[in-house]
Amino acid sequence: MNHPTCVWISGWSAAKEIWMPFLEVFPDQDHLLVDFLSCSSPGELMKELYHAVSRVNGPVTVIGWSLGAMVALKWMESAAPRVRQAYLIGGAMQFVRSRREDCGWDDRVLRQMIRQLKKEPEKVVARFDRNLFSGQEHVAGIAGMWRQTAPSLPSLEALEAGLQFLREYRFSPTEDSKKVPVCLLFGKEDRICPPEGQQQWMEAFRQVYFSVWENTGHAPFFTRPDLFKGWLRSGVDQYE
Repeated sequence: MNHPTCVWISGWSAAKEIWMPFLEVFPDQDHLLVDFLSCSSPGELMKELYHAVSRVNGPVTVIGWSLGAMVALKWMESAAPRVRQAYLIGGAMQFVRSRREDCGWDDRVLRQMIRQLKKEPEKVVARFDRNLFSGQEHVAGIAGMWRQTAPSLPSLEALEAGLQFLREYRFSPTEDSKKVPVCLLFGKEDRICPPEGQQQWMEAFRQVYFSVWENTGHAPFFTRPDLFKGWLRSGVDQYE
């Protein structure tokens, strides 16, 4: 029997080490940590995940945050039979809004970020980092601790690759992906991926466990780690 594996996927500009405090939640599983800091094009993000999981035999539990949640969803379009369960934090089924939809970012904002990256990457990342957190999280001083976990910035190529991926990204549910049990977590004050479109998620998956935390921004695992561990455990209880 193949041993189950947790695949932890980090977000834009974030190193895979952000997940280290949480591996203990699944003591009976192997762990594979993925980030996109070595990628230089949008297509390489998908290749990075495919390559990582290709080394794993057996079923996987996916934990993806932000960009990582969206790469995971795109991967599940073709690899869903391998996924026993997915935990998605601050994700979206489409990041850039279309003319017919109100949810999502204006593509012009991402294009502007890409242009500014070439001139002042530190400022672009710092502005994004500030938007990760709610007002209460800033007052509590938690936000200022975020970049201390990874003080050096990723390469310009990696940062741009992530933004270009988000510009093109859209999740299209398949019959196989609809069968994957999904736990969704959002901060109510998330300014990156607000907790909108709940009905859309319910239509995309047959089993959805939807959580929204008050006074919380885009990085609930970082600002409320103990509660996050409980949320992960509750997902196991929900579906197993």
